[in-house]
Amino acid sequence: MQYAIQLNPHKIFILSAKFGLLRLNDYIGYYDETLNKKSVAERHIWAEQVLKQLHEESCELTKDKFIFLAGKKILPISHW
Repeated sequence: MQYAIQLNPHKIFILSAKFGLLRLNDYIGYYDETLNKKSVAERHIWAEQVLKQLHEESCELTKDKFIFLAGKKILPISHW
């Protein structure tokens, strides 16, 4: 979060595997869900939800600049 704030963005959001786009002041309960466990089709549905939420936040996908700070998907050993 400190790094994101240092970038001096107009807005900061959190991406949630369960809820999609969250504002910094949104309160949610604990959940155990990750995009790594979703199928390709489920991830597409999630991405469409996030795009809709960005639009609702008055973000312009073709004009605004987005920086995503995210973890790395770890592949099972059988994929190495």
